[in-house]
Order: sequence, then structure tokens, then C-alpha cells
Amino acid sequence: MKTIFLLMAQYDARPVIPLEWVQRDFFAHLDVKKLAAKCTTGEIKLPLVRTDPSSQKSPKGVGIQDLAMYLDDRQQAARKELAQLTAR
Repeated sequence: MKTIFLLMAQYDARPVIPLEWVQRDFFAHLDVKKLAAKCTTGEIKLPLVRTDPSSQKSPKGVGIQDLAMYLDDRQQAARKELAQLTAR
């Protein structure tokens, strides 16, 4: 099953998911500010979306397609790591 479809079901097909929800569901070990900082510096490769780019107070979110690609990339990296660890 495609990750994007699972996310669409989970988030009622919203095109942009609030950063607070992404943090709660996938980055519980970080607070929202730390997650935003890691995304901004590129440490976590998720582009942040602001609905009003002219306002610093505008809520941040993550595009559903970007989140799906990020999760798929992380799964691929985990598979590669497992293959390296179990190769004989």
C-alpha cells in the first residue's frame, strides 16, 4: 500500500498537515520548536509550509506528499541498513 494513501486516510486528505500533528505522530521525541529548527536547518529533510509567508506567526505545516516521500525514504534507508547488517 502506498504511504501517501495511508496518510490521506489518517489526515482526512488535507494537503498540508499542521506541524504539531506531524510532531505528535512521527517525532514524539522532539518538541515542535526543535522539529521546526531541524527542518529549517535541513537536519530533517522536510520542507515547512507557511500559509502566509509574510507572517512569522503563520502556522507551519508539512505537505502530505513531502511527508510521504520522507517516510518512504526513511523506510528505504532502514532496509538498506538491515541488508548491510545481515549480509554475510
